[in-house]
Amino acid sequence: MGDQALPFLEYRETLNLPDPEDVLKDPRRFVLPDRVDRAYAVCYSIAGAVLNHNTPQRWEAAMIALGVAAKKNADIPAAAARTLCDRRNRPDGVIRLPDECRPFYELMRLAKLVARD
Repeated sequence: MGDQALPFLEYRETLNLPDPEDVLKDPRRFVLPDRVDRAYAVCYSIAGAVLNHNTPQRWEAAMIALGVAAKKNADIPAAAARTLCDRRNRPDGVIRLPDECRPFYELMRLAKLVARD
């Protein structure tokens, strides 16, 4: 396994991705990377961080960050947001999408991943 881990660690270091926990602390300051591989990696790292410790506050922070990122490119963060909006991945309680998620809200509503307003 050590032979496989080193290339991954080098790849991760080269990407220079933000820590998802830092993004969750200040989601409105999140900037989606220009490179597609970096953008997917960071969006899914945010979703993964929430799924590993899922609270309503962390879920909402992730959705805010993904919504902010959607202003730059809606496709990439929408894929990660869809993962978080799956009923199995939402924390208990009534969850509404933050206003920042409006760029991809209609897509999620049509897919029946969020409740109607």
